[in-house]
Amino acid sequence: MNSNFPTSGEQGVGDAHVAAITLDLGQARENFGCDEALLQEIANVFIEDVPMIVAELEEACARQDTATICRLAHSLKGLCATFGAEPARTYAQGIECKAASQRESSVTCEQVRVLVGLLERTIDTLRSELRFSA
Repeated sequence: MNSNFPTSGEQGVGDAHVAAITLDLGQARENFGCDEALLQEIANVFIEDVPMIVAELEEACARQDTATICRLAHSLKGLCATFGAEPARTYAQGIECKAASQRESSVTCEQVRVLVGLLERTIDTLRSELRFSA
């Protein structure tokens, strides 16, 4: 089991991750060749697309559609890595790995809710850091 990915039976699911949302915008700028306009554009896409992906992920979790959960968690992991959002990336990776095991009920809706919270905080931080309007 990934120690960075609490299970639903552990006390304070995701508390450590939720407490410290970090973005490595220096790395993100390097990822985009220090092109600030491109960084802003990709950040806009992230901010617009993540809520749609999250809604699909929540629906897939309710259906226990492990293939879709795995695919969406993988996408979210990559998006988070783009901005150095390590807590959300790590948590998405944990969900992806559990879903990849394809055991029924391997990913709980509680774990998806923790990831959603991390993503919401990541978006808030991204908006703040790049001075996006809410």
